[in-house]
Amino acid sequence: MVKILSNFNFSVSLTEDDINEITTVADYAFDAGIISAPVDGSEFINTKYLEEAGF
Repeated sequence: MVKILSNFNFSVSLTEDDINEITTVADYAFDAGIISAPVDGSEFINTKYLEEAGF
């Protein structure tokens, strides 16, 4: 298990690029009719906890 875990590169960051990609996917899902209403990322993407933790 120790050998396996050493291969993981995990980051708790949420970059502006990540947020843009989430928004792009949500917009696509709405435009394609996969979801019935547009999604406002600012309603569910909250980076405050990361900022407070120093990320």
